[in-house]
Order: sequence, then C-alpha cells, then structure tokens
Amino acid sequence: MPWTFWYDDDQKEWEGKYKNGKPEGRWTYWNESGVIYPVRSGIYKDGKKNAPLPKKK
Repeated sequence: MPWTFWYDDDQKEWEGKYKNGKPEGRWTYWNESGVIYPVRSGIYKDGKKNAPLPKKK
C-alpha cells in the first residue's frame, strides 16, 4: 500500500511505498502546482533512485 502525503491545499506532495523502512518501487513527487518533479521522482531500490519514471505514451 503506498504512502501519500499532501500539501495543505489537498494537492498531492509525494506518493510511494517503503520496504524495510526505505523507499522502494515507484515514487512520485509533485510541486505545489501539481506538476511532477522529475529530479526526485523515479524507481527506487533499497532507498536509492535507480531509474527515472517511465515516460507516458
């Protein structure tokens, strides 16, 4: 089950899953305008980003 955190205006701030207390799998971060923040968003393994998010088709 993913964790989701929100800005005060109910806009998503970030969403992702943890495994053993570390980010794992798909993590998405949004800025306050609702735009995905690509520098931090991506695929994580053992708490480290190892790939960017896949591009939408």
